[in-house]
Amino acid sequence: MTSTPPHAPAGAELLGEIYDGRIRWDLLTPFPRQDPADRKDGDEAVAELRDTLAAWPDLDEVLARPLRRERLMRELAERDLLNMRPDTADGGRGMSSASAFRVLEAAGEWSPSLSLSMAVANTLGAGAYLSVIPDGPLRDFIASGVAGRIGAGADTEAGGASNALRQTVAVPVDDGRAYILNGEKSFITNAPVADIVDVSATVADDGPPRVALFWLTTDTPGVEVGPEHAYTGFAGAPNGVLRLKDVRVPAEHMLGDAVDGWRSIAGLTELAVESRMLLISAPALAIVKRCVRIAAEHVGRRSVNGVPLAGYSQVEGVLSDLGAEPYALDALMRWCTLGSTRADTVLEWRAGKNLTSMACWRASDAAVSLLGAQGVETAASKRRRGLEDAAPAEELQRAARVLRVSGGVDFLVDFTSGRNGLFARRYERAGEAVPAPAAVPDGVPERLRGHASFLTAEVARLAERARGLVAEYPDLAALSERQWIPIALNRVGAELLAMVLTVARASDPREEPGIDLADVYCLAARRRIADAWRELDDGGGAGRSRVTAALLARYGAA
Repeated sequence: MTSTPPHAPAGAELLGEIYDGRIRWDLLTPFPRQDPADRKDGDEAVAELRDTLAAWPDLDEVLARPLRRERLMRELAERDLLNMRPDTADGGRGMSSASAFRVLEAAGEWSPSLSLSMAVANTLGAGAYLSVIPDGPLRDFIASGVAGRIGAGADTEAGGASNALRQTVAVPVDDGRAYILNGEKSFITNAPVADIVDVSATVADDGPPRVALFWLTTDTPGVEVGPEHAYTGFAGAPNGVLRLKDVRVPAEHMLGDAVDGWRSIAGLTELAVESRMLLISAPALAIVKRCVRIAAEHVGRRSVNGVPLAGYSQVEGVLSDLGAEPYALDALMRWCTLGSTRADTVLEWRAGKNLTSMACWRASDAAVSLLGAQGVETAASKRRRGLEDAAPAEELQRAARVLRVSGGVDFLVDFTSGRNGLFARRYERAGEAVPAPAAVPDGVPERLRGHASFLTAEVARLAERARGLVAEYPDLAALSERQWIPIALNRVGAELLAMVLTVARASDPREEPGIDLADVYCLAARRRIADAWRELDDGGGAGRSRVTAALLARYGAA
């Protein structure tokens, strides 16, 4: 089995056409299902992972001890569970995105920290790039270091991850046959355990400023693994500083041309989008499902004044909203990982990061609220008190908050996706009229037809509003200065996407009955869409500018 998905028919899109004002229900009928042979491949890998982890009781304790943590990671690497996507000829398992996601989600059931570390190795490690690297010395170097090795991607720096250039610098030497790298990378997951890393650096030569990627092993002279970072969540996940002092890298281990650097690499954008989605969404979905279980078990055991806790309408509402989240997220992930034979799903991969991480945050917040004081009490404290239920709700909430930052802070992801996705598309199609609304498909169940009609009207509203804003601001840069505009409309578009996928899944007669779950999810999504429209209409406002100026005058740097 190959890790390279087949290409979709030219021009077919789902989210892109939602931006244009139409819903391609035909792309979703029947709703995607994993091929039996591919699913069997995933089942076997999940079983192997579970058998491996069963031999490591108390994973929290294992991850807290660096030597034991590294032994566990080495065992996972030897089983090719840290290099699932590369083809078998390149030392991987040749697994599909769908199966790899299932393995990472299963890891999250045991430990979100382990799931994140495995996800980084699989999506940002060296092996992940083999699909975009042509034959030659670099590909040979990476392929030789895939099997049994742990990978990491070293891009982020203390100055932030959004800068166009990197503070780490690569200077050519020996007439361009090699580069000397100097700099420091921060917040690098797997840095303390990695064997091979890709490092982003600004190339300092006679050409234009640009960023390129350099591959090196961590035993290269001049590479130093610095102190580990500790976060509010994901305790025990290996994450730290990587320092480079006069590190020599052969020129053939660089990727990026002499003009655009890494932006010249065909397929890199799609790879980066898919990687971010997998490494955030797998632990996120595992956390959501765990929160559902924790909350339902707690509510099922408790009563207040002789009335079962579930008998109170607000509790019922919070728990039902929470319980519907996994159904929608599963639909999203199935489309993203299986829909590439029907449509170009890059825009959906982009939207998925925030859809899953924000759902994870909502789920963890709901679980903590339903558990009350026990929701904010640590699992260790519960065990000391002798409670049988030591569910770590607060730990999951802290991990959920980290996911909103990882891979790009949520509002920044909304901004860039709204600017580069929705609005870039609308500017290219500025003269196109919004299509007439299409009829709701006959296959949509009666209970969900109201949601489908809402979707038909809202995608038209989204396209018309974006069209009007393009006319109001003929220059994308001018519109982008008003950041709340692309942020708010991107949130509307993403929520509409999730609703469309949820309704489509529930409309497939082959699926297990999910009409109630879809109905509950859609009602909550409609409230979030209404909030996003209000954010758009509220705009910036002079009051915000004055408050910000006053705060900076009082607390900001001189």
